[in-house]
Amino acid sequence: AQVLDRAATLPPDARVLLYVVAVRERDWSAARARLIGMRDDDRQAGGFGFLAPLLGAWLPGGDDAPSRREERSNAYEAENRALVALAQGRSIEGGRIVRALWATDPYRATSLRIVAAATIAARGEKSVASALLVGDDISTTAMRRAVAGKRRSPLAVDDAARGAAFVLSRMAGDLITDNTPRSAVTLARFATFADPANPRVALIAAGALAAAKRPAAARVLVDRLVADPVYGNDAASLRVDLLEAMGETD
Repeated sequence: AQVLDRAATLPPDARVLLYVVAVRERDWSAARARLIGMRDDDRQAGGFGFLAPLLGAWLPGGDDAPSRREERSNAYEAENRALVALAQGRSIEGGRIVRALWATDPYRATSLRIVAAATIAARGEKSVASALLVGDDISTTAMRRAVAGKRRSPLAVDDAARGAAFVLSRMAGDLITDNTPRSAVTLARFATFADPANPRVALIAAGALAAAKRPAAARVLVDRLVADPVYGNDAASLRVDLLEAMGETD
């Protein structure tokens, strides 16, 4: 991607990748330059300018430059606002947004509540984190145990790289649902580069690879996740599907 950039032939999706590189290296001026490039690419078909305000909100001091596309507030923007607020210690504000989304889309909100709780717990506010973990599904129950423990959860989203990973993986998950797995793989892989230790991100990447009919590559990710306390059950279920797809029925 860097070679293509120097040759002025960088495709729009690669600009997102170079943004990830910049935030992983905490090079904020380079990250902002990538966001400007995304907005400029928005004049072309397939641009990623719509990501710029979401990703920019995670940079130090924020980045409020307007997108070339004036879109109505959507679930991505609301989730992003919630997690930015939580990462900045504004637990009441962030929790209020999480609860509002919970009321409109309980299924989607389950993973958001888990991520929000992990983020709050990482700041030491365990009672506030536990209050978000309502439900008796396996992942929520496991997250309650994790919050009560002493170790920081890898699911916390509290910096620009992890924020980018959440946004990109969330979109990748929706692309899987929309039956566009090739694009899902791209965004999910970028998300794993941004937050390589995050099991939720890795599980979405595995799902994208599975949907793209790449079971062997998906299995590499899933095999590492089956022992995860929160998402191990989902990983084990996906692993069964992958083994069947690979003809390993025994």
